[in-house]
Amino acid sequence: MLLGYVSLSMFPYPFAKFISSGKSLLVFLLIFGMGVTIFYQFIVPTYFYGKRRGEFEYAYMEDIFKKRTKEILRSVAGGPTGREVLAINPTELNQKILKIAEREVDQDRKFLIFMTLAMQCIKANEYARIIEYSQEALVYKPNDLVANFILAEAQEHQGEGGGAVKSYEAALQDPMAQSTPLRDFISAQIERVKKDGPRKGSKIQGLRYMTW
Repeated sequence: MLLGYVSLSMFPYPFAKFISSGKSLLVFLLIFGMGVTIFYQFIVPTYFYGKRRGEFEYAYMEDIFKKRTKEILRSVAGGPTGREVLAINPTELNQKILKIAEREVDQDRKFLIFMTLAMQCIKANEYARIIEYSQEALVYKPNDLVANFILAEAQEHQGEGGGAVKSYEAALQDPMAQSTPLRDFISAQIERVKKDGPRKGSKIQGLRYMTW
């Protein structure tokens, strides 16, 4: 129903003929809401059993990855939790986090710290810095699936198709990339970039934002 209301404000002309009073508005919103609900009953199962299964698996892995980077943010920002972390200026803490990275000796944690910086820059759409910090992180874990996928997306935004292909290919070398749907999903990105060139949209549609 909310989507219907937003649609009315964005595209009033095609829907105007259905609205003549408050009662007809309510009927329209109810019909719109039911239509969307029924439509999604056919879409959602494809994330579990159909062609979108690979998207779902990647979104789940990325969500776990984000939770690990949020722990770094909490430790640096003095302990905010949950939604409070999202209110932090995406690049405000970068210098402080970089100093922590310089002092860190554990390679796994150093990898995670640099990816925390990359995640912060994603919120600010700073694609050049996403690339910079992701590449720093990948020095320590060169085949990490999520890090390489994030790097590849940023490279696509920068028009670096060749680099994006190499990053997607590196993601396939991660031992975590064992399931057929997940490998097919990543392989599809490689073929898409080779055929159509880099693009700037999300590769996993709304699932990324549902898991944020």
